[in-house]
This record gives sequence, C-alpha cells and structure tokens, in this order.
Amino acid sequence: MRAEQGTTVVLTTHYLDEADAAADRVVVVDHGEVIADGTPDQLKGKVSGDLVTVELADVADASAAAGVAARMPGAQDIERADDIVRFRVAGGDTVTPEVVRAMDSAGVRLRGTRVQRPTLDDVFLTLTGRSLRDAA
Repeated sequence: MRAEQGTTVVLTTHYLDEADAAADRVVVVDHGEVIADGTPDQLKGKVSGDLVTVELADVADASAAAGVAARMPGAQDIERADDIVRFRVAGGDTVTPEVVRAMDSAGVRLRGTRVQRPTLDDVFLTLTGRSLRDAA
C-alpha cells in the first residue's frame, strides 16, 4: 500500500520491528498516554547508546575488561557475565576499534566483539520499564 503525498496512514501494532521498517513517525502510547513521538531513529537515539558486547578468550580477564569498558568515554550500564562484558555507548561502531586497542593494551585477549543498535523494543523498555510483551 502506498500513500499519496500529504496522506497520513495510521498503523497500530505491537510489532515494533514492523513499525520501525514501515513508519516515518512513531508515537508510543502507554496506558492511553503519549509518552514518545518521533522518527524511529530519533526515538532509538534516546536510548543510552549502542550495546557493545566483548567476548573474552579467558573468563579470568572479566574484571580487567569491565575496567577497560568503564574507562570508555560515555560508557554506561556495564555488565559482566562469565566471559562476556557488555556496555552501552554512543557510536558503538566507531568506539569498537578503541575498545579493542584498550583491551589489548590491558592484556585482555578477545574472542570477538559485537555492536547492536537500539531497537524500538529497547525504546519501549527504557520509557516504561517493561517490555511490550510484558505489557500485552
């Protein structure tokens, strides 16, 4: 379905990946109240950064890796779980090379890294404190 110029199509959905792909503008409603309004990218930008995951070659390096993550400018929500360290940071794709260099300098051997951009599900969770699946 293609709307003509100047036409507004309203789609209500609980499938936020569908809204992300199809919508120019997203309005988040919670308990009948508008709690957010903007483009999908604007809303995702309100989440505190990309999720950077660092997989360690040795679980013994987890403490040192978490310390390196904490020193990254703007790093937030640092979590350790066995041989994984996760944290949020703005521009995760551009920070990752710096993270790898800092880990190497600290003697932390890596198995891999991954960067995940926020999703509209992350936006909903940030705004409401629960996932949409919990809210339904």
